[in-house]
Amino acid sequence: MTVWEPTDKVSPPAATEEQPAFRSRLSTRHAFFTVLVALVVGFASSVVELFSSLHDERARIDETVHLVIDMVREPATSAAYALDASLAQHIADGVIGHRGMILVAILDDFGNPLAKATRAPLDERLAAVVDYLVAPIPPYEIALTYSNDLMERSFAVGSLRIHVDSAVILANLRGNLSRLVYTSMIHAIVLAAIIATFFHFLTTMPLLRLARGFAEVGPDRPIHQLVTVPSGHGKDELGVIARAANRLIMAFQSSLEERDRIGEELRQLANALERRVEDRTAELREKSLLLETSVEAMAEGISVIDADLKLSLWNSKFIEIFGLPADLVAVGLPAETMIRYLVGQGDHPQSGQRDDLVAQWMAELRSRDHTPFRWTRTTGTVIDTRRNHMANGSIVSTYADVTRQAQFEDELRRAKDLAEKTLDELRRTQISLVQAEKMASLGSLVAGVAHELNTPLGNMLMVASTLEGRLGDFTAQVKSGALQRSVLDKFLEDNLLAARMLAHEAEHAAELIGNFKQIAVDQSSLRRRTFDLATVVRETLSSLHNKLKKTPISVDLDIPDGIIMDNHPGPIEQILTNFIINSLTHAFDDGEKGVIRIKARAEGDRLALIYEDDGHGMSDDVAKHAFDPFFTTKFGQGGSGLGLYIVFNLATGVLNGTLHLTTRPGSGTRFDLSFPLNAPADKAVENALQQ
Repeated sequence: MTVWEPTDKVSPPAATEEQPAFRSRLSTRHAFFTVLVALVVGFASSVVELFSSLHDERARIDETVHLVIDMVREPATSAAYALDASLAQHIADGVIGHRGMILVAILDDFGNPLAKATRAPLDERLAAVVDYLVAPIPPYEIALTYSNDLMERSFAVGSLRIHVDSAVILANLRGNLSRLVYTSMIHAIVLAAIIATFFHFLTTMPLLRLARGFAEVGPDRPIHQLVTVPSGHGKDELGVIARAANRLIMAFQSSLEERDRIGEELRQLANALERRVEDRTAELREKSLLLETSVEAMAEGISVIDADLKLSLWNSKFIEIFGLPADLVAVGLPAETMIRYLVGQGDHPQSGQRDDLVAQWMAELRSRDHTPFRWTRTTGTVIDTRRNHMANGSIVSTYADVTRQAQFEDELRRAKDLAEKTLDELRRTQISLVQAEKMASLGSLVAGVAHELNTPLGNMLMVASTLEGRLGDFTAQVKSGALQRSVLDKFLEDNLLAARMLAHEAEHAAELIGNFKQIAVDQSSLRRRTFDLATVVRETLSSLHNKLKKTPISVDLDIPDGIIMDNHPGPIEQILTNFIINSLTHAFDDGEKGVIRIKARAEGDRLALIYEDDGHGMSDDVAKHAFDPFFTTKFGQGGSGLGLYIVFNLATGVLNGTLHLTTRPGSGTRFDLSFPLNAPADKAVENALQQ
């Protein structure tokens, strides 16, 4: 026995031993199921033996019938041949006496009965059972043939018919079947008793001893000893159970100690939690006071209506905005009463009958519409209202006096209309510029002019915004009646300075636009002449040297000398310039290294020019709009949106060629340009030059 010494020497209280009832013991249930299984098995074997006996008995009867037939075949044949009815009847009466025969008939060769003997069946129900369990016994029909030494062949003289009762099969086995059933039951009971006895001593008794050991364990008394492994069961399942129980007992003892430790910790946590709840209560009290103070100090009016549509919280700004009497506003005031007062004063976002307006306002409160709205009171005060429906059904509404903001928005709207009108004029000007500049030399000129034009326009916008703000302040002082002469003089002086600045910047912008238009109509670069392509490309790169030297971008030129062309060098120079500026602007970040490759080959009477870079490339959406006018991904950062648009028009118009773009994000951009070496002198090119 393994002994566990307790920490104290107090004797444990005696455990109450619980004995299972006889019917609940494992040995009893084991014996019951053993008997049940033995009976089922015995019954099954009896059924199998019954079927076997039925088939054997039927075979025996069949053998008996054939033996009888062999015995009476010759006399029956003689009787049928001689048509001796007396002899035939004597034979039939003799055969019918055998057990199981119920019909014997001797027929002549025409099928007429010569003699017949019958007997009642033993039991028709037994016969039906036998016919169900085994196949029914068919009638025996034997042909009677006669022959002698003088005849060369035999001939039929009649037939012998015998019917056998099927019930005789089961009747013959009735005694054996009873003995078989009784023997099976006795064997099953004896076997169950023997097995139950062994099971009781080998299993039930050791389990009871284990149970008595388990009864010593309890949460309210210390554990003095572990469970003893039953003798002789150290290696079987009972030994496994005992050892597992001992492990469980030791774990249980540890859990009791852990429970005491956790209980002490929980008591400490409970004390800490109580202190924390007290601190949190005080903190919430302070926050509640802070919330009330914050609500009262809000610049906007606020009201809270509970789920019953009654007023529960508000601030003084709310009363001030709506001009509510102080004695009307109180906790629990129905929202309908307050709404009726406001409607009676003529304050409602819409017009209509008083009761209809009240009902409509109440319906809006019940709806969960969070859309803010603005309305003007009869006093001229403009109020922005926002509602928020809380999860508990209450409605939090805020009200802001935006009268000055509304006035400013009206002024801003008028200024916006004026700006849109100006923008439309600028757009018409842009369209005119594009039509006039499609074939002009833009390149860096476009970027420079755009930057220069952006400066005076930006200054004009800044002066206009400043002027608008000061005008608002001046208007407010005029309305308040606090306008002083010095303020008026200062306002006029600032306005005069702003007007001069606007005029100066407008003249600067007009001058830039005029210069831009003048350059746009210059057609000198579109003259046709004979030139070497490599020379023209090198001259173009030389003109861009100042831009390229500021970047770590290298240009790889692969154009052989001797490609003589009779064409327009201006558009070719313009296309290459736009390609390079487009790469510097969009394909590479500042300080990023890269390579630009320009390759050209003469293919018959056409030139194939390939321009590519290993920069960022374009997405599908950007590539789809790359040749659209005024489309750029870096507007205001050096991109004008006209570079590739002009390239496309020059390539397909003046040069009478084709242009194809291949690009993918992260894989660079490639342009394939193809056009005749010698420009055709046709009306289409002349029209393009004139345009």
